[in-house]
Amino acid sequence: MTDEATLSAVEGALRKHAEVTGDKIEGLAAKFQEFEQNALTGLHGMSYSAPSTPGSIIVRSERVQALRDGMKHSGRIGLGELSCKDLTSLQGSTTSPAEGVNVVPSEAAGLWGVGRRPLRLLDLIPRIATSSNSVRYTRLTGFSNAAAVQAGEGAVKATQTLTPSTIDAPIQTIAVTSKMSKQVLDDTPFLESALDSLFRFNLLDRLEAQIVAGDGTGSNLDGFESAGTAISGPSGEAQPDQVGDAIATMIAAGYAPDYLLVNPNDFQGWRAQRSTTNEYIAGHWSNPNPPVMWGIPAVLSPSVTSGKVVLAHNASHALLDRQDPAVEIFETNSDDVETNMLTLRAELRAGIAIMDPQGVRVLSLV
Repeated sequence: MTDEATLSAVEGALRKHAEVTGDKIEGLAAKFQEFEQNALTGLHGMSYSAPSTPGSIIVRSERVQALRDGMKHSGRIGLGELSCKDLTSLQGSTTSPAEGVNVVPSEAAGLWGVGRRPLRLLDLIPRIATSSNSVRYTRLTGFSNAAAVQAGEGAVKATQTLTPSTIDAPIQTIAVTSKMSKQVLDDTPFLESALDSLFRFNLLDRLEAQIVAGDGTGSNLDGFESAGTAISGPSGEAQPDQVGDAIATMIAAGYAPDYLLVNPNDFQGWRAQRSTTNEYIAGHWSNPNPPVMWGIPAVLSPSVTSGKVVLAHNASHALLDRQDPAVEIFETNSDDVETNMLTLRAELRAGIAIMDPQGVRVLSLV
């Protein structure tokens, strides 16, 4: 095939393509025009002339006509005579009633408005796993080491007196429930996991508070402040020094503290203390000392009564672990089935055993 024949074939194909494209554009323009005329027809049969539409402008343009006549492309077709209304969101509308596109917001998964402090005590405290509703242990009362050097061969050796007592530490249940509709749980994908996280934290937060300050009445745990040995700091000493004295006393008695429990407001008061030349003593605000006192890690907990410090020796106490936090959602009765309501129940079972009160001392600062 000659070059002239090839060129003629290509030109014919382009012309045919232009005709097909023109027909499609005309059909599209007709649909646009019909739609706008219908939209502008009044309730009483009055018809209004339709304004120019994108389709009609394109069909009437010289560029499309040139395409029909054999041009290889139309080039840019201007819509200068077309009046277009700005597209805005419904939420940003300034008209009344509001107009615009209703933009669906994205969603930040989670439940907000609840403070969640670190529960460091539960990371440090020793644990005893149990499958019962109580843990029994034996405590020696008034023990004093009676061992002595034998006076000589044949002499009577020293006698040790033991006064044991058996104590049962109960397991208690910490729980909470909440009602919700099945629809809201199904329609909010993140809600179930967010509730699970929230209620687990609530249980552990309450457990820590009971370990520290439970008073042992009713079903409350008998916590550190209630069951520990109460001591007082010497008057006239700075409070951090009173803590140091209590640490030294416990070490001498064989109960070296593994951690301290301090109210965060008390600790901040010590950390902010200044010398007579107005210089910070324990670091400063841009480089504060970590929560450590006399080399012993301090757990800052609002459950500790302000003005008190708990000094804990790990071998003398334990968290009794019966059941980890569990969160369940279910229909409880026929009324819930009929009303599509669900019940969320979160619970754990635990106890605290202070086997030796001398190993948990509660210092009242003066």
